[in-house]
Amino acid sequence: MVKIFTGIVVFLAVAVLLLQIDDDLDDDVQRFLAQSKIEGDSKAYRYLLGMAASKDEQPLVAGSRILKKIRAAEDKYFNKDVKPEDFLDYSDEKILAYPEDELFCLGIDEGCISHRMSKEHDLDAVINTHSILLERYQTFLKMNDYHNLSKPMQYVTFPPYGYLAKGNRLVILQAINEAHKSNITKASEIIIQNITLLRSQLKQSGMLIGKMVYLMQISDNLDMLSVLVREAGYTHDYSFEPLSLDERNFDDVMIYEFAFMYDVIKNYHKEPELDLLDDYNLPGWMMKTFLKPNMTLNAIYPNYKHLQKLAKVEQQEFARIIEAKKYVLPEHSYIRNLLGNVYLESPDEMYAKYVARVFDLNVKIALTNEVLRSGDNAIRLSNIQNPYYESSDIAYYSADMNSICLRGPLPDERGIRCLRVKV
Repeated sequence: MVKIFTGIVVFLAVAVLLLQIDDDLDDDVQRFLAQSKIEGDSKAYRYLLGMAASKDEQPLVAGSRILKKIRAAEDKYFNKDVKPEDFLDYSDEKILAYPEDELFCLGIDEGCISHRMSKEHDLDAVINTHSILLERYQTFLKMNDYHNLSKPMQYVTFPPYGYLAKGNRLVILQAINEAHKSNITKASEIIIQNITLLRSQLKQSGMLIGKMVYLMQISDNLDMLSVLVREAGYTHDYSFEPLSLDERNFDDVMIYEFAFMYDVIKNYHKEPELDLLDDYNLPGWMMKTFLKPNMTLNAIYPNYKHLQKLAKVEQQEFARIIEAKKYVLPEHSYIRNLLGNVYLESPDEMYAKYVARVFDLNVKIALTNEVLRSGDNAIRLSNIQNPYYESSDIAYYSADMNSICLRGPLPDERGIRCLRVKV
């Protein structure tokens, strides 16, 4: 009996040791990860990083100093010299006043547009108060060398996108101010120019959060342009082009997200006390037995490549793929990589909604072009071609009759497929 028991113990010990052996990363996966390496410089990135600097300091100077701190912190993190949660502290940085007024609300929030359009506000004073932020925002948008300089890691430092969003809303308030002064031509020019510059940054952005920020800002501007021209009964001969392939491109976004996921899984495998999987509280040896970083990355790699391709297909083909649920399903291992399966819940489905927002913006562009042509006449919904579908797909009014909308293959969580036409 003792020998049998001893044999069982030895067998289980050997089994556990063998189960802790991970696969090698596939060659394609290694090449994909290698593309996430941060190289060169980006004046625009450093400028955005320092956009929140105090009014007495130039954004480039502040951004360069912050980037130096980030680099030092990243080195310590990757060398395991300090605990990750301790590696950044910018409490000593002086920052520019952050606009908190309700005028700086998010356009899709209830009551936001009507509040912006109210003539009770002294918009000249508001714009003057935040003139430094407005100047910085406009300076940044004109830069054309933007690429990400933050390494993909679970404790990544993002630029202050909140200030960027507030700067965008200052431009919108500028346009509203001109419209209130009966300068509708100038008001529309302000927004069209802003959209043009935002599209340039959309094309340059290689991080998911940045891509989504620019998409939402463009969507907000299209809503405001529509409201302003309808309020003024103004017929505009301008027509927006659909997003180009470069503007829709998700190549760098998916590379960065993949490398980010690699860092998360790799470090949770080494340090389970980081508690990234909240439902599990397992000792390190057990985590290594049931979580295989390389096996997990090999399994989800095809999804990230598929998502890169998905952003480049024609819009109608995108709709067909999504509606047919033609997702790439990662291969699961319920013995060697039991916990790794948590990360295999189809990245296609997780990220497809973000790719869809790029195509949804083309829908809003189609709606906007018809409104610009309509002036104060009734909007001819039957004239609007839905970019998603060949067949007749008539636009419709929202329940509150304030917006016109078109359908798409996925739920429109951010209101991008609807265009505001009334205050």
